[in-house]
Amino acid sequence: MAQQNFTPVRPKRRRALRWPAILGAPVILVLGGGYLLLTSNAFLKGVVLPRIGASLNSEISAGEIRLRPFSGAVVRELKVVPRGQPELFRVQEARLRYSLTRILRGRFEVDEIWLDGPRISITRAADGASNLDPIIAATGTPEPSAEPAGDPVKFRLAKLEVRNAVLSYAETTAAEESIRTELGIAHWQLTDLGNSAKASTDLEATLHVQATRSAGSDALNANLKGAFQIALNEALLPENVQGSLTFEVPSASGAFAEAARLAAELKLDLAPQSLKEGTLTFARAGAPLGQVTVNGPLDLAGPEGALHYTVTGIGPAVLGLVGGRFGLGFSETRIAADGDIQIERQAQRIQFTSNVRADRFSVTMGGPTTPPLDATLTQDLAVDLARQSATLNRLEVAVQQAGQPRLTAALNRPMTIAWSEAGGGFEESSLEMKLSDLALEDWRPLLGPEIRQGTLAGDLKVDVADGGKIVRFGLDSRLTGFTADYGSAKIDAFEAALAGTGGMTNLVIGLSRMQLSVPPTDRAENRLWLDGSVDARDSAAIGGHLSLEAKSLDLTPYLAWFETTNQPAQPPEGASPPPPDEEPAALEPMTLPVKDLVVEAVIDQLFAREVAVTNWATEVRLDGGRVTVDPFRLAVNGVPASGTAQVDLSVPGWDYDVSLDAREVPLAPLVNSFSPDSRGKVGGTLTATGHLKGRGFTGAELRQHLGGTFDIGTTNLALKLVDVKSPMMRAVVNVAVELPTLLKNPAGALAGMVGRFTGSITGEDPAWVGALAQPPIDVVAMKGTAGAGRIELESARVETPAFHAGTRGAIQLADSLMDSLVSFPIELSLSRSLAEKIGQLPAGTATNQAFVALPGFFSLGGTLNEPARQLNHTALAQMVAGSASRLAGDNSGLGQQISGALGVLGNLTGDKASTNQTRGATSAEKVIGGLLEGLGSTNSGATNRPSLGGLLGGFLPARPKDTNNVPVTGASTNTPPR
Repeated sequence: MAQQNFTPVRPKRRRALRWPAILGAPVILVLGGGYLLLTSNAFLKGVVLPRIGASLNSEISAGEIRLRPFSGAVVRELKVVPRGQPELFRVQEARLRYSLTRILRGRFEVDEIWLDGPRISITRAADGASNLDPIIAATGTPEPSAEPAGDPVKFRLAKLEVRNAVLSYAETTAAEESIRTELGIAHWQLTDLGNSAKASTDLEATLHVQATRSAGSDALNANLKGAFQIALNEALLPENVQGSLTFEVPSASGAFAEAARLAAELKLDLAPQSLKEGTLTFARAGAPLGQVTVNGPLDLAGPEGALHYTVTGIGPAVLGLVGGRFGLGFSETRIAADGDIQIERQAQRIQFTSNVRADRFSVTMGGPTTPPLDATLTQDLAVDLARQSATLNRLEVAVQQAGQPRLTAALNRPMTIAWSEAGGGFEESSLEMKLSDLALEDWRPLLGPEIRQGTLAGDLKVDVADGGKIVRFGLDSRLTGFTADYGSAKIDAFEAALAGTGGMTNLVIGLSRMQLSVPPTDRAENRLWLDGSVDARDSAAIGGHLSLEAKSLDLTPYLAWFETTNQPAQPPEGASPPPPDEEPAALEPMTLPVKDLVVEAVIDQLFAREVAVTNWATEVRLDGGRVTVDPFRLAVNGVPASGTAQVDLSVPGWDYDVSLDAREVPLAPLVNSFSPDSRGKVGGTLTATGHLKGRGFTGAELRQHLGGTFDIGTTNLALKLVDVKSPMMRAVVNVAVELPTLLKNPAGALAGMVGRFTGSITGEDPAWVGALAQPPIDVVAMKGTAGAGRIELESARVETPAFHAGTRGAIQLADSLMDSLVSFPIELSLSRSLAEKIGQLPAGTATNQAFVALPGFFSLGGTLNEPARQLNHTALAQMVAGSASRLAGDNSGLGQQISGALGVLGNLTGDKASTNQTRGATSAEKVIGGLLEGLGSTNSGATNRPSLGGLLGGFLPARPKDTNNVPVTGASTNTPPR
């Protein structure tokens, strides 16, 4: 056989596998790198947590995150802080172990959840804002699932363990009182929770409640310990529960004091078809204090059942656990009850029957205790969830005090209330209530310490038809002898009656001639009627129209309640002045739950002492945050007045647009009626017109937003200067009072004016003071505009028969209102006789000129809080020189004194006048020249003349001193004047 030679062919398989390996390597590297990146601590903390936090309106941070997607995760120092709110949640360490492969196969099994140091802190402020609000706003309310229930979820939790946990809730009330409840869990463990499993749990915890109130503080400390065995069926519902929970109070104080050393124990034994035992027992030092028991057939799978409960021996120690949170104690109260709970049709119908007895029921709050009452309550209530209705089959209430009836209530037949169309068609029923002579002073612990006396009685009948869609009521109530102190308001023996009828149909409430009446007077019948309707179908947008009407009202008997004769206490000598009032806080925006609600008022006559208001008609429209008052019309003692107002409460500070038009309104009746201390001191009329717009009332808000015009004036005021309260007006008057002394002795008078700038109206010349201060003020008028951060006075004047004072200027508004800058130059005119008396009547003045204008030597500056005097020294020098010149021929009295002052001024200026001078400067010119030199003019002939500061003494600010501690003014002949 011939030999055959051949070359073997190499297999290509290895080469074929090499290319997928080469191409797949980058994919594997990318996937592996992506896995490492997405599970890295930096990525989870820097990307995932911020995104989750943003979706929850919160900031979420963590110290360390270790994620193993297939088996578990560990997180340390996790924090959740809602935006703009205190911290909500934190945990020192959280550990989760699971199997992702089992979960993907439909078995939701968790091997372990372990939490160390978790803390949940919920806070609620006085305005109702909570640190949960940002999260609730972000997540919203979940929609109920419409999917039908399927097979039970396969679930198993092998172990849940929590250590050193704290759950706290803190709330601050409007009265700046605070309540904090804190549950500290030292250890809680739950094991083997799942379908058809028998779970067990045990708990060790402490409870601390602290309430801080104006009257003191209340505290309660308690220990909790419990253990339960829970057998679950396939649907994760409990079939059997056995266990107990103990609650011990080692210490309690304040309103919780009755609960000190209280012990409570809950025992539970729930079988598949019945509640064998449900007992809550209270004791103290082994002595029983009360017990609550519940037992009977109960099928949780239904759920259906028929339970019977009894309550025995519950007293103040047990009630204090609940009432102490609100500062309430219950003295000698004892409560007992028994009744039944029927659960039918898979909990679609539940019926409650009860008989409750309260013996010697009384409440203690901050010291006083209400009188003991004996009360009984019998009721039978059935709730039908399928028909969405509730039927009160029986209700009887009887309350007695010392054997006398105080409150009774009873139904004549079953009353049904339905909250859907499905519950309609029920028969009409009535509830009648009667309150008999309830002494309000006995209930001061609940009503408030301001009440001193009063008796309340009344009858109420409520008729309900068509499942509660139609409700009618009749009320007849009386309040007698009501006496109370609300701050400075002293209410004394007030009597009133409220009676009328009304009804409600589909949440539209109608009122028919509701009448509020108080005892009549000789001038008025004192009855006020209320009619109208309110649509409450949308609780967030209540609308309607109400009408108030009265023929005649007399408030005179009640004005004395709001007056006080107490004089303010005088501070001790040498005490520092009280600090200035703080700037008021900006008003918070407010939106009322109303939409197009109109309240109309028409009052024919209203009397208040000497004030008689007639034809009062106004309309107030409320729409969300907007309040409109238009029209507003009335007549005050026969003189018409009107105005309008628009206020937007929905913006910070509140926008307002207000106008007023009142012309020649008699002032005396208003002052005599509402300011008895000034009775008989004011006459004439008041005219006030204006239109102001703005936002807010703080200095910063007024500076930014205030604008408008105003014109206010009085005529024939007849107000004596001694009764003037305005510091600025007193400043003007005191400067006029000092004029004679000022002209005789400028330095001394100006120094003395410092102490009397705004004080009492006194002076060295009683005749001058009397001539100036005795004539009353006839006119006070002010006209101006507001805008651009300023209030401009176009004119302001005060006129008396002795002098006229006027000004025009501005108030530069500041962020702190009382720091607003004032600039008002004062124009002062004296009557002809007074001007002539002090040498201020210029030669050639017309004989029929009644008033003489003085040079503008005085102005008001500084701030609203501290007004300051400012002088025009040149004008003052002209006045001094003019007085000397015009009274030069008077050889006695004021003329000689002013001549002497002129000589002193001449010597001070360094000029000795000669009677032989043919032509030179007059004495007045020389005096003015010397004074002007002190202001800085040069005169080479004067080397040792005092400056104006030296001339005016201590009136001007002190000058700096040289190194030898010698005042610069007049220090040496070589010192130039300043």
